[in-house]
Amino acid sequence: MVVINMSVLKFPSIGSKTLEEMYKYIVDINSTKGLIVFGLGVNPNFALQEMEFAHLVFNNNRQKQYQQVIFSFDNGVQENLSLDIIGEIGQKIAMLFANEYQVIGALHVNSKNWHFHYLINSVNINNGNCYKQDGSVYYYFKEVNKIISTYGLNKIEYYGY
Repeated sequence: MVVINMSVLKFPSIGSKTLEEMYKYIVDINSTKGLIVFGLGVNPNFALQEMEFAHLVFNNNRQKQYQQVIFSFDNGVQENLSLDIIGEIGQKIAMLFANEYQVIGALHVNSKNWHFHYLINSVNINNGNCYKQDGSVYYYFKEVNKIISTYGLNKIEYYGY
């Protein structure tokens, strides 16, 4: 069996989950074990209500309520980095997406590969515009690689989207 030891960055399509369902999935105590859950532009304990309020204020009835991003660490990162450093990395990556958007991030530790889920509200909290990435997917791969390489983690391979 071949074991791939590298970090992964994904921008999954939304699927059928509502904002509430995705929020509950991301902060689920069975997945996070209560270790790292944080918010940028939101209180993590009230993130769902704050995100829904932004939709209400700006009368956002759009189909796309959020964008999800997943960052998965190398295998065994928990053996090589402290929980504080893992949280620091997760927050630095979240800041790439938080420009004028509310973001909730949570570390899932319920699998061999620890990984962060990020839930980005689709409503710009300053003007109500719908979320759009500030850069290409390749831009985010390069920026995440800059962050993780400073911690000695393997860079993400970019295969195109």
